[in-house]
Amino acid sequence: MPGVKRIAMDGRQLDEYLTVLEVSRILRMHPQTVGKWLRQGKINGVLLSNQVGWRIPKEEVARLLKIKVEELSKLLDGA
Repeated sequence: MPGVKRIAMDGRQLDEYLTVLEVSRILRMHPQTVGKWLRQGKINGVLLSNQVGWRIPKEEVARLLKIKVEELSKLLDGA
């Protein structure tokens, strides 16, 4: 709906979140792995409902990408 802000439970706007599928594409991982990491607490997210699914804050994806870049740098430096 135009002009209506949809707010998540923690007060952030829903457009500040990504779906599991979006995150899996960004991180180049299988969506089931993203879901597993959410359930294990390796990725922070909000479970809206079993039907709607998880939403992951964009800053969480940025954190994961930073970790991945740092891990890659360590691997390249050690080579």
